[in-house]
Amino acid sequence: MRKQSLDHAFSNKITIFSLFLSISIVCVHLNPTWDFETITNNGGFFDVTFNYLNDLLTSLGSLAVSFFFLSSAYLLYRKYSFLHFPEKLRRRFLTLFIPLLLWNILCLIYKLRFEDGFLETLKNIVLSNYDGPLWFVVQILVLFLLSPLFLWVFKNKWVGGVLMVILYFLPQLFDTFLVRHIVENEQQLAVLSRTIYYLPIYFTGTYLAIHFDDFVQEERYRKNFPVVISVLVLVLTLL
Repeated sequence: MRKQSLDHAFSNKITIFSLFLSISIVCVHLNPTWDFETITNNGGFFDVTFNYLNDLLTSLGSLAVSFFFLSSAYLLYRKYSFLHFPEKLRRRFLTLFIPLLLWNILCLIYKLRFEDGFLETLKNIVLSNYDGPLWFVVQILVLFLLSPLFLWVFKNKWVGGVLMVILYFLPQLFDTFLVRHIVENEQQLAVLSRTIYYLPIYFTGTYLAIHFDDFVQEERYRKNFPVVISVLVLVLTLL
């Protein structure tokens, strides 16, 4: 299928959505419901309003992570080939891995975790254990390192489509039957479960980029019925 350059207007939409949802993520991590519970629980108009606003931002924060996984995969795979891997690796090293290291070093200093041994410190930095919200960057980097394999699998339209559908059942299957047999540490369980949870949406972006790039950029899905259904689904998830 023909691979056109990323449409300017479409690119701007992704940027605007990313900015708005990034703000939502920041608001979620401010934890106002927990940190100010004793202040905003009097039942007054503004208390109720701000608590509802916090709930809305929390929902949008969850939506934001899905959007970031989806858009990251889409932007990577839409004109991707095995020959592009070295250059994209170099760029991600500079734009993702270096900031990940720097932020975790700063958080290490801030939290005064100097008693950790050298190997433990190194592991915590690489896995972003000192700066928890950057777990997303770690996941994106790991998924990128495996991208040649994913490209090979999803190149086949039918194999990729069937696999993508099956993967949407993976989080439920994992949490219900598999997670307790893999690791017993609660923190590691949470990280592993969260990783599995976002794989289907990431591979959806992968599949769309490889096989439906023009379809997505031209927004051919913006028909009345799909838009109405999408809005209803969004409202239901927020409720």
